[in-house]
Amino acid sequence: MNEPESLVFEVENPILAHVLTDLPNFETAFESYKWPIGQNSVSALLFALKIRDKTTFSHVLRCGTYAHLLGQQENKELIGEWTLLALLHDLGKMGIPDEILRDTGELPLRAFEQVKQHASFGQELVRRAGLSDELSMCIRSHHERLDGYGYPDGISGDKIPEASRMILVIDTFDALTSNRPYRSGLSYVDAFEEMRKSMGSQLDKRFTKVFITILSEHIDLAEKRLGLDTLPRIA
Repeated sequence: MNEPESLVFEVENPILAHVLTDLPNFETAFESYKWPIGQNSVSALLFALKIRDKTTFSHVLRCGTYAHLLGQQENKELIGEWTLLALLHDLGKMGIPDEILRDTGELPLRAFEQVKQHASFGQELVRRAGLSDELSMCIRSHHERLDGYGYPDGISGDKIPEASRMILVIDTFDALTSNRPYRSGLSYVDAFEEMRKSMGSQLDKRFTKVFITILSEHIDLAEKRLGLDTLPRIA
C-alpha cells in the first residue's frame, strides 16, 4: 500500500499519538501475512476512501493498528485478516451523502438512519472487491451489539461474527477518544471506563478486557518515555 501510514497518527491525544507511533507498523508486518484479497485492491479501496473523507480514512488506519495489536495477543493466525477487516470496516461511508457525512452537529434520527446504511454498503463493496461472503458479513455486522440493539440486523451474542465483535471494541475506543465538532474526545482513562460499562451489553467482554490491558501497557511505556508517569492521568 502507498502512503497510508502518514495519516495513522492524526490523533489529538499526544500520549495515544506516541503509542501509535511506537506500535509495530501493520503495513510492513502485512508482508508476511496472507491477504484475503490483493494488496493492490486494498490500496485502491483505501485511496478512494482517502479522497472521499480523510477523517474516516485516518480513523480506519488507527483501527487497523489497534486490530494488529489485538491480534498479536489474541490470535496471531488471524492478525492479517483482522487488520484487513479493521481497515475496510467503514468503506461504506463513501455511500453516505456529503451533507450527512460532513455534518458538524449531532445527527437527527432520519439522518442517522441513512448513516446506518454504511454497514450494508461496505459489505457489498468488499464483496465485489473479492472478499468472501463470510468476511464481507463481518463488515456488515461491525455495529451489532451483544444485546441485539445494534444494526443493521439486530443480531446478538455469538450470532455476531467474532471479527465484528473485535472491530466494535477498537472502533468504540477510537470514536470515544477522537474529537467531534460538537464534543471533545475523552481521555483514554475515561474511554476505558465507558467501555467497561458497556461490556456484556454492547461490547465483547474478552476483547474489551484484553484491549484495555495491552493498550494500557503501551500507554504506561509511552508515559515513562515522555516523563509523564508521575503525573495524574488526565490525558
